Amino acid sequence: MFFKKKHKGTHFASNQPKAPKNKNQEALTEDVVQAEQDSPAAEVTTAAETAVVDAVVADATPAEVENTESTIDVAVEQAAPAETEDGPSEPAADNEASQEPISVSDTLVDQELASTTVSTVEAETSIDDAMDVVDATTVAAVPDIEPLETLTEDSVTKTSEDDIYNLPVIQANDDEKREAKRRRRRRSLIAVLVTLLVLGTIYLGGAYAFTRYFMPNTTLNGEDVSLASAEDVASRIGAQTEEYSLSVTGDNLDLTIAAADIDLRSDGTTFVAKAFDQVDPWQWPLTVFSPHRLEVEDASSFDEKKLSALVEAAVKKQNDAAEKPVDAKATYNAETHLYVIEPEKQGNAVDVKLALERIKDSLERLDDSVELGEDELLKPAITADSQDLKKQVDAINERLGATQKLKIGDNEVFEITSDLIANWVKVGDDLKITVNKNAITEWAQGDLSRKLDSAGSDRSFTRPDGKQISVSGGDYGWSIDGATLAGTIADNIESGTQATIDVPMLSEGASWNPGGQDWSNRYIDIDISEQHVRMYDESSSLIWESDCVTGNSSEGHDTPTGVYELNGNKTMGEVRLEGPIDPSTNEPEYVSYVTYWMPFIWDAVALHDATWRYSFGGDIYQYDGSHGCVNLPYDAAESLYGITQVGDVVVVHY
Repeated sequence: MFFKKKHKGTHFASNQPKAPKNKNQEALTEDVVQAEQDSPAAEVTTAAETAVVDAVVADATPAEVENTESTIDVAVEQAAPAETEDGPSEPAADNEASQEPISVSDTLVDQELASTTVSTVEAETSIDDAMDVVDATTVAAVPDIEPLETLTEDSVTKTSEDDIYNLPVIQANDDEKREAKRRRRRRSLIAVLVTLLVLGTIYLGGAYAFTRYFMPNTTLNGEDVSLASAEDVASRIGAQTEEYSLSVTGDNLDLTIAAADIDLRSDGTTFVAKAFDQVDPWQWPLTVFSPHRLEVEDASSFDEKKLSALVEAAVKKQNDAAEKPVDAKATYNAETHLYVIEPEKQGNAVDVKLALERIKDSLERLDDSVELGEDELLKPAITADSQDLKKQVDAINERLGATQKLKIGDNEVFEITSDLIANWVKVGDDLKITVNKNAITEWAQGDLSRKLDSAGSDRSFTRPDGKQISVSGGDYGWSIDGATLAGTIADNIESGTQATIDVPMLSEGASWNPGGQDWSNRYIDIDISEQHVRMYDESSSLIWESDCVTGNSSEGHDTPTGVYELNGNKTMGEVRLEGPIDPSTNEPEYVSYVTYWMPFIWDAVALHDATWRYSFGGDIYQYDGSHGCVNLPYDAAESLYGITQVGDVVVVHY
């Protein structure tokens, strides 16, 4: 049986060798014939499709079956005449002229051949157009097939039914597979590109959006600004500033600062820009749902001079009644005899500088209130844990160990202990150790001098004749050089040196006998109460004595008591004595002359002869005494002058 189909006036037939029929092929022929006889055109087509699929299934692979079924579907749809509301459409005129009867088998062959090119020529919409491509593809793929132009109707009609199964179906299926694979690749690539384009658009859109809007879960200086626009936040900041005020409390302060008080202004745009600078919009896919806690300072500007004036006035008022802080310091512990650290005391006075800085920070963030605390109080400059203070305490304790022993001759007269040194060594505010030399000098010339000096002090002794005498005053005896001694002590303490010091003296006695006779046995004894003068030699023997007249006690011219020495003004000859100048005459009250002048108080009070007197001793001194000197008979004065020498001690007492 032959298959024939008109295709633009050209016919083709296969010259391939016939394949032997099998049972399925025989069933095909019978089913096709029966379909032609019993079914209308649409049913014939359906039956033909089923028959061909069944036949191919018998010898083809699953993929080939699928391709064959697909090919038949396409061919049938393109070959079926279009229907209209009035019924099936009529064939085109040119087709009608050349239309020849075509069997179902012919149609199926042509449709399968067309299917080999339909998949690659998607733009073609009709069987006629598709066949042009099939001609070229088939001839090229199967060299044994004659070109359509060389086929005749006789050759077509002579083609046996078995030739259908010898067409290059396998070659067509391979091409279709390759084309399908290419289509799938193109679709996959397009899908990827479209996906990337969509994702890129979303990413760029999000990055742009988050340069103008805050991300979700965002706070700005503690205020929620999630998804708020930059313009909205900037506008809110400007509006808040006009009615803004800051309440300052804590540390006994209660101050309200209004925006108008300090000319407060806010630049909302700059403020928001600083906030956006803290977020990277290009990372929004990673951070969009993370919390963002943004903090921005310097959002506002104000007159700092006006602010300082307000704060300083409030702090000064509070500090006037506040307790000031006290630095830790080194203090002496009398029980341990060492310096220890006395802890600092905090107090409650406000540090105006720290308070001002805290208030400025709050103003820049536009806080509603700020409470000052311990951080804004005046702090002690030096605390107990100061390493420098600890080092200085150790150093000062080394100086406390610089004890000094004082000697006069072979006698240890005083020991300078740690307790005493502690009064002279101090740690300054700068933690510098100082030894107060002035304090040492004051001590040496004061307390120590009163302790060690015998000159002018009260002294008690027993005269060789057994009389117990107490005397006070005079300039003879031990007198330390306090200034020189203080310098030596200070140097030793400064270097931490213990030492034994020979006390330097301004004057010395014959022997060290505190509170007693520190002059030698040779001395002149003037007893005012007895009105008698005696002189003893080194053996305490009386070598001279005489009555005398001392200073007139009734007129206040008493002879000064004390222990003295005959001084270098001792002289013999015509010595002129002048009394005080009389203001009325501008002349001395008296003028007298003596021969033997033996002074012991400067050149004013002396033992001397008094030739104008006729009697001595008794109580003459009480009503007719001298102006302070000790008057002696001429002969007694002469002999005394002969046995005395400068430096002899004179003791005047009652």
